Amino acid sequence: MTGQTGQAAAAVVVEQGWFKGMAVVIDDGLATERDIQQIVTAIRDGGGHPVILEQLPAETADLANFANAAFFIMDWNLTGGLEPGIRVPDTLKEENVRANLAFLNRLSQHRHAPVFIFTNDDPEVVIAALQDDPGLRYRPEESHILVKRKSEVGTDVYRVLNDWAGQVPSVIALKTWERNLFDAINALFVDFHNRSRHWPVMFWEAAKTDKIPPGEELGRLLTRLVTSRMRPLEIDLSPFEAAMRTDQAANAEAYHQSLMRVLEGERIVLNERLDEQSAAPGDFFEETGAEGVTIYWLNIRAECDCIVRGKNNPNLYLLKGKILDADELKTRVNKQFGNLVEKDNEAVVFAMYEGKTIAFGFRDLLVDKWRNRRAARKGRLLAPFVSRIIQRYAAYSQRPGLPRLPPALLDQLKPDEDPVAVPEACNLPTE
Repeated sequence: MTGQTGQAAAAVVVEQGWFKGMAVVIDDGLATERDIQQIVTAIRDGGGHPVILEQLPAETADLANFANAAFFIMDWNLTGGLEPGIRVPDTLKEENVRANLAFLNRLSQHRHAPVFIFTNDDPEVVIAALQDDPGLRYRPEESHILVKRKSEVGTDVYRVLNDWAGQVPSVIALKTWERNLFDAINALFVDFHNRSRHWPVMFWEAAKTDKIPPGEELGRLLTRLVTSRMRPLEIDLSPFEAAMRTDQAANAEAYHQSLMRVLEGERIVLNERLDEQSAAPGDFFEETGAEGVTIYWLNIRAECDCIVRGKNNPNLYLLKGKILDADELKTRVNKQFGNLVEKDNEAVVFAMYEGKTIAFGFRDLLVDKWRNRRAARKGRLLAPFVSRIIQRYAAYSQRPGLPRLPPALLDQLKPDEDPVAVPEACNLPTE
């Protein structure tokens, strides 16, 4: 299975399939070992472009140079030119393992692409080393790292790669989306370059004139223009639904936890992925309130008013959020429509952060400086979730009031009920 449909797609899969482009091969046995020679020849014959390295890149090397690699092939046993048959000292083996793991950890920060570790040793030894490394979080059934004996691959390298990819939905999604993305990027730059070679400078200058960080604004513009040129993904993940249900049945709690993590990834970007100098609507901040209760504050101020210009310290408009416990959450679930029941004076984000569902109230709006809150930021709530909260708050803050019914009439309708206390007026921001 490759995730592609139709006769034309099947013809492509016979050659490279999901793995068109550059293949980085790290192996010091190309001159002497038949197995790796067959693998490299198969890559060339299939239309790929192997880049051969006889040793791991130096620890100071810029791995961004591999940003466009379709996949990596890596020999686990780089011996540094020892003659075949000579026993590798244990100290060298240990150093090889340490270097391999360090490289894989560094590579994961630059390129999420399949890494195929081909070894002449027992694959279980390699798998155990990968599992022992906390940074890789390696699980064979879920990882983008595949361990195989070289002799099991040979000239069938693309078949092995595509058979494996056909069992990993994230690889199919990544490769399908990448092709769509690269087409959109190319279309964008062709379109605008044909208009003027100065087009990026025009937008850059406009942002500077408006005293907006030009790099940040240009990045947003390019993202928007690329997205507008992307086509719907031609992808079918239906064959994986049964396997997902099987995992759910096998360990319901583990499946629930993974589901909550996935939903969090859809809703927020964690703080470590954000520019520490950049403020925006959706930024949320954690605070310990009275009696140790954790509360959250969500910024809903317009993006153009949150821009940090030089030493400028913009005000944030913050809604207070509370965590809904499991019992209250059950009363909010609307299974028919697949959402949560909300009051008119709040917005609820399910599984927003660390598995917690947070309700943001509209009655109180706190105004505070960005630099007072920056250190407590945990992440940024993304659209459409933050957009919906802002729209609901806008509707709430501008709601029309209706005149109260006469007390005499209320006494007639409900003579045994005391009047309900009128809530305090909304605390609107002032500057």
